[in-house]
Formats: sequence, structure tokens, C-alpha cells
Amino acid sequence: MKNEKTKRRIKTVIVIALVLLMLSTVGITFAFWASGTYGAEADRDININIGSGQTISTQLTLSDTTTPNLRLIPHDVPLREGETHEIRFDINVYWEGTGDNAASASAITGNLHVALTSIMINGTNFAGVEGRDGEDLFYVDIQFASTIVGNDTSATVVTIIITMEQTSGPAQYAQISGQEATFGFEFSVTV
Repeated sequence: MKNEKTKRRIKTVIVIALVLLMLSTVGITFAFWASGTYGAEADRDININIGSGQTISTQLTLSDTTTPNLRLIPHDVPLREGETHEIRFDINVYWEGTGDNAASASAITGNLHVALTSIMINGTNFAGVEGRDGEDLFYVDIQFASTIVGNDTSATVVTIIITMEQTSGPAQYAQISGQEATFGFEFSVTV
């Protein structure tokens, strides 16, 4: 009998051990499958308002730091008193905000553009007109930094150097000799 009690005890312990093993396996299996279970999903549209940029009014202020009072003559003609082979202008350029949004122009970097638009002498535009050697009668060299900063207290300096070639002949010489030439330039900024 003792043997039978021991066998029964061993069977009971084995059955309990198997039940515990089976329960722990079911718990692990459920946990494994539950990890692949996702909660419910929902979509939602969100409406947002997008702001708009303000127009910033700006202006370019130009100040000429040089006033030539010499007469321009062709580069290959000997100089006499009161004459020069080149006229040089240094123009200070400031880009400033104006109006209600003036401060908004501060620290904005723009691209400065300077272009020759005309060379007027007695109502005739000499821009692109050829002199004696097939070169432009007037050569205009425009030198400047390509960027400018809004509301900067430091000027961007534009240097303009004008030289002259020989005229194509007596008729062209008669048109310009002793006359005043007006050089037109367009200054603009793009962002």
C-alpha cells in the first residue's frame, strides 16, 4: 500500500505539474498572439489656417560721392588741363523698408542689379553706338557686390567707370564735341 500511496502521490504531483505547465504555456501563447493585436484606428481631418506674407514696400536711396568736373576725352588722346580719360562715380546704395512694414525689410538679403539704360546727348541715345574701331563709343564698367541687405546702415557701393573711344568720324565728333552726356542707369533689387 505504501507503494500505491507513493505512486498516487507521484501521479498527483505529475498531474499538477502538467496542469501548471499547460496553464503557463497558454498564458505565454496568448501573450504572443496578443502582441499582434492592434487597437481600433480612426482618421481625423485637421483644418489649419495658413498665414500670408505681407507686402514690404522698399526704396533704393542713391547718393553720389563724386562730382567729376573734368571733360571726358578718348583714351588715346593726350590729356590737357581739365580733361580726363575716365570718369569714375562711387554711388552709395541703401535698401530700406517703407510704410507700415518698414521693419520687416531688416536683414533680408536681396540681389542688387544695375544696368545702363541710356547715354543721351542732345536727344540722341548713344548707348551701343560704335566709335571709330567698331567698339562702343562709350564704355561703361559697373562694379558692385551682387547682394544688398535691407535696412542696413552700411552702404553698398556701386562704382561706375566711363571711358570713351575715338569717334567714327567728323559727323559723330560734331554731334558730341563740347556737349553734356547724360548716362541713365536702372537700380533694382530682387529677392
